[in-house]
Amino acid sequence: MYFTSLYILNDQGRIRLICYGHHYDGDVYKIPESVLELEDLEILQLTANKIFSILEGIHKLKNLKYIDLSWNRITEESEDIRSLFRIPTLRYLNLSGNELIEVPKEIGNLRNLRWLDLTNNKFKTLPNSMKNLTSLESICLDGKVLKNLTPELEFLKSINKISLN
Repeated sequence: MYFTSLYILNDQGRIRLICYGHHYDGDVYKIPESVLELEDLEILQLTANKIFSILEGIHKLKNLKYIDLSWNRITEESEDIRSLFRIPTLRYLNLSGNELIEVPKEIGNLRNLRWLDLTNNKFKTLPNSMKNLTSLESICLDGKVLKNLTPELEFLKSINKISLN
């Protein structure tokens, strides 16, 4: 098993990045509540664990720009998943390799999002609210989504890269 754990501090000695992951069977099931105390946190990477619940109040982290929760057990029914879509500063979101049967419509609230990876999930369509992601430059999807893709993405003029696995 390959394990990574990394913390990077900003100039004031506060944590700005948390990277904690296992390849491929980590032991983190929930995002720890202590993360909410990290006001300067910009990057949260919890890859390849068993996370099934999103932290209530994660949207209160005003500097959070990058979240990678790939290869976990997140579903659209996961506790507080909608809190992810209330982070106004978020620029990068990776939810690949989870168990999403549908993408919550609240994803359209992420108007500053520039990069989105939703590959290796179970959904076949995208919500109409995707048209609100006017800053989105890059999106990664599974090829099976392509059939129903056009209506949601035709409004996104800022996209310069669509990756289909």
